[in-house]
Amino acid sequence: MRRVKEVEGEKKFYWHLKLIFPHSHAKFTEKRVPDDKPLFDILKHYVDPQESDPVICQRLKIYTTSSPSDIQILMKVEISPSNTSRNVLY
Repeated sequence: MRRVKEVEGEKKFYWHLKLIFPHSHAKFTEKRVPDDKPLFDILKHYVDPQESDPVICQRLKIYTTSSPSDIQILMKVEISPSNTSRNVLY
């Protein structure tokens, strides 16, 4: 879901993200994420052992103990017609 908000005379997209960690059976939601925020910075709050909440860190242990290069990120494409679903690997 995307929303456009006027920020200091400049239009900026804010995203509503659903983060799904399938190996931990965990789902989290991030609201009002600016379009220029790197995905790595968003994920640091979940998978970085130094920056994440201890409870989240424990729940996502399989991700926090992996190197960042071993984690694959898939983004769901929602622009396509509603009866089809497609994932894109980043």
